[in-house]
Amino acid sequence: MTTAQGAASRLPQRVLVVDDDPFTRDVVKRRLERLGIPAVLTAGSVEEARVCLATTARMDLIFCDLGMPDEDGVTLLRGLAPDYADCGIVLISAISEKLLRVVGKLVSAHGLWLLGTLSKPLSTRDFDQVMTAWRQGPGPVASRPQAELSVNRLRTAIRDGEIQVHVQPQCALDTGALVGVEALSRWTLPGYGPVFPDLFIPFATTHGLINALTEHVLNQVLDALAAWREQGLQLTASINIAASTLHRVDLPDVVLDACARRGINPNQLVFELTEADVVHDLTRSLDVASRLYLAGVTLALDDYGTGQATLSQLRQFPFGEIKLDRSFVAAMRGDAEARTIVESSCRLARSLDLRCVAEGIEDDETLRLVRALDCDLAQGYLIARPMPISELLNWSRQHQAHPVFGATNPSTC
Repeated sequence: MTTAQGAASRLPQRVLVVDDDPFTRDVVKRRLERLGIPAVLTAGSVEEARVCLATTARMDLIFCDLGMPDEDGVTLLRGLAPDYADCGIVLISAISEKLLRVVGKLVSAHGLWLLGTLSKPLSTRDFDQVMTAWRQGPGPVASRPQAELSVNRLRTAIRDGEIQVHVQPQCALDTGALVGVEALSRWTLPGYGPVFPDLFIPFATTHGLINALTEHVLNQVLDALAAWREQGLQLTASINIAASTLHRVDLPDVVLDACARRGINPNQLVFELTEADVVHDLTRSLDVASRLYLAGVTLALDDYGTGQATLSQLRQFPFGEIKLDRSFVAAMRGDAEARTIVESSCRLARSLDLRCVAEGIEDDETLRLVRALDCDLAQGYLIARPMPISELLNWSRQHQAHPVFGATNPSTC
């Protein structure tokens, strides 16, 4: 098997999402595409799903809602066996946990490969768990090549620079100007291929390597900021950090020292934390967060709107930015509730004097809707996909010459 083939088999290549709720379909579809899955098809009913299964190439993974009005998902699953015995099945439903467990047993009894269940509203953690189940088995994944992760292997990858930073541009919604980037870790394992961040970052966290990985990413980002500055490009850079990193009492000193060595102002850095991350070890987190704030580093609340304690966290921590979860932004076109959530989030950010970033901008209509709100920055595939650091300068020049969008009211820019 070639490296490319090995890398491709790490994720399902064809996925079908069956759900009568367009918002849920879009959320799952976007999350799958974000992982790099090349073909994600959707169906709004069991009948559409049957047509899709009969007329397209075979699926590797199926997400199926159980409580659809015209025909429930159980009938679709019953018809999959035995031809789809090696296809991963994920159940989606707003029904009780007890019934989900019962249907799960039924799926297994049919000889199908049950990966797990997603209760509505969807949880990022549950979604990550079912994708981990795909990679780890049981079932057909057992025959797939697995990345040989070990503490020594990951430590070597960090030390030798195998883990590289790619960046995704962030543009001002009022002018279209490039103002910042988000840093994203990418690792290509020799002899294997890409190892996805949702695999090696939790591994690094669990095995005590997350601080080394964070410093490795930080140093690459600061080097890039210094190089871009030499070319007249002054940007901010967002870096995702784990909860355990925020508990590191020497983090502000490490950041300030790294910035000073390169002549970088700490206010060019944004540290992003997910809603679930910041609630652990509150005392130490507040200590470190306060010192970072005093140093000039902006703290951002990532995936805003998906957690359970959002407002409490906004009060407790010195956040300067919120990032609207891409699932809400992407669903704005056809879902009034998602649009209301985005609108209210933008108003809240403005009232609290927080910068607001909309990620997941992938089409002109979504861009138009977001620009009509009181939002500051846009990020997404419509603007640019993540790219190696070395390509950003050339992209910025092309963007300046041919911007994706410009000012709605030039007199205010």
